[in-house]
Amino acid sequence: TTPGSTTPGSTTPGSTTPGSTTPGSTTPGSGSSPIDSPQGTVAFNLGGTKVNGQSSPTVPVGQKVTYTLPVTNTGDLPINTLVGKASDGGTMTGAKLPLAPGQTTTLTYTTTAKPGTQSVSFGVVGSNPNGQQQGKTCSAVYTGDVANGQIAKTGAIEVNDQPTSDTTRYTFHTTDVSKLDVQVTNHGDAPLQNITATSPAGAVTGGKTTLQPGESTWFSVPVKPESGINAVPVNFTGTDPTGKVTTAQEKFEYTLCTCTSAPAPQA
Repeated sequence: TTPGSTTPGSTTPGSTTPGSTTPGSTTPGSGSSPIDSPQGTVAFNLGGTKVNGQSSPTVPVGQKVTYTLPVTNTGDLPINTLVGKASDGGTMTGAKLPLAPGQTTTLTYTTTAKPGTQSVSFGVVGSNPNGQQQGKTCSAVYTGDVANGQIAKTGAIEVNDQPTSDTTRYTFHTTDVSKLDVQVTNHGDAPLQNITATSPAGAVTGGKTTLQPGESTWFSVPVKPESGINAVPVNFTGTDPTGKVTTAQEKFEYTLCTCTSAPAPQA
């Protein structure tokens, strides 16, 4: 072979034989098309958790407690799953998904108020279309208020159906038995049951055995006036739904005056 010439069928260094491929190139029609995954990460922020729309409220025991938790997508991909779990075993609901970047949705959880200070924590996990996940936690506090009934005197008193007051000492002008009426009320925020009234002056009659909050009733007791300054106590008891017994006392003070005017002197 003459120097510099090429024998038929051979290849010059660096050249390519027809049908071969240059390293790194792809033969048309070979392999499969690449699948592009969305580029980005999952990220979100939790807003302040509210209880019935407030921070650390007081809620009557037995009433509904609703937690609300805003979640904002701070990443660059949609969030397509968002799960919130409460430390008391409950599950948060209400998320509007998918949650686009920059958008906010609200998770909610409703339960029943328990007595005392209650702290509930929440674990929230969100994921994007790539399967990436992020988890965050938060908590909220409320105080469960136990409602109680409270029996109390109103100060309203009647003698023989005529109004008087427990701030004024009443004067009887006869020893005849009179009817004393005294009023009591439920000054609490829960119903009262098994209401009773007693007095050393005699049997107490009338009155309701159950009082709703703010409701009042009258009891009657016979009084036989005696000489001097005297007091007639009337004692009341009632029981609220927690079993607490509440008491009150009304005291009626009186005096007896049976004196008559002295006869006019004769001329």
